[in-house]
Amino acid sequence: MRVFRQLSLLLAALSLFALLNQGVNLGLTEPMEVLLEWWEAFLQLMFGWAEPYLRALVLELFGVEITLYPHWRYLITLLALFFLADSQIAWSFFNVGQDLSVFNFYRIRAIIEPVLATVIALTAAVGLGALSPQSDMFGTLLVPVLGMSLLVHFLASAFWKAIYYRWIEEERVTFSTAFFREVFHLDFVFVLFITIFSAALNNAIQLGPFENIIHSSVWFSAFAFLLLLVVAYLVLGMLNTVSHRAKMRSSETREAFERESNADGIEWLERQIAESYWETFLHMYNSRIALAIIQVILGVALLVFANAGLRLLGL
Repeated sequence: MRVFRQLSLLLAALSLFALLNQGVNLGLTEPMEVLLEWWEAFLQLMFGWAEPYLRALVLELFGVEITLYPHWRYLITLLALFFLADSQIAWSFFNVGQDLSVFNFYRIRAIIEPVLATVIALTAAVGLGALSPQSDMFGTLLVPVLGMSLLVHFLASAFWKAIYYRWIEEERVTFSTAFFREVFHLDFVFVLFITIFSAALNNAIQLGPFENIIHSSVWFSAFAFLLLLVVAYLVLGMLNTVSHRAKMRSSETREAFERESNADGIEWLERQIAESYWETFLHMYNSRIALAIIQVILGVALLVFANAGLRLLGL
């Protein structure tokens, strides 16, 4: 699992670096051009076979012929890796073997979430991939589409979770109550605010007095989107850490495990209680996402600095 996580971060960093190079002239050195050519060939091998089918599907559904630019492959790689990170937590509970309802929930989530992630990532990547990265439309829609894909993921997850809690767990709540309870978490509210703010920032730069200072407003606003997303998820990770530690230490949780679980479940609970704040923080979904984004940004920065260093060496 650790190897998969590190490989995912590397793939995401390469995709973001390639996407940035399409929008901003980084003045690539020969070694970096070879690296991106290799990366493009790899993505062509992975996704190129699907392009005729995707174009035919869009034509069938909307009656529009599209051209898929290479950056759609970078986008689907980034989005898929982001969404599938959510599923890794579910998979970590898949084989725990407990009888408690929370573990049944994670088992179902481990199956449904990857399917949702694939559909949403593919839709967003194809939609943006049909636009030239140099076009005004691409610059206008990049941040809103990325943000909306996250929001749609939240809504789709809330929909099936409401079905689970209403009819599988048979909670005494209506479907709408269960749905809106899942939707209006801080995750959804934060991402909605960040999306609106970043899109407004992009438009303000294009129309306002900063136009002559910041020439690539879309990339500036996209960076602001990522930065705010990191801050939001770090805050959510800290809040969830406090909440999780309190829940694990409550008498209700202890009684539920002793009543419904086996020895493995009790051992799992004891490990949760024994964790430090930092260890619990690192296990939270929001914290993992934030730290993964930070690592990807640092990876891109390293590639940019390496390219600059190679240029100074005349390579």
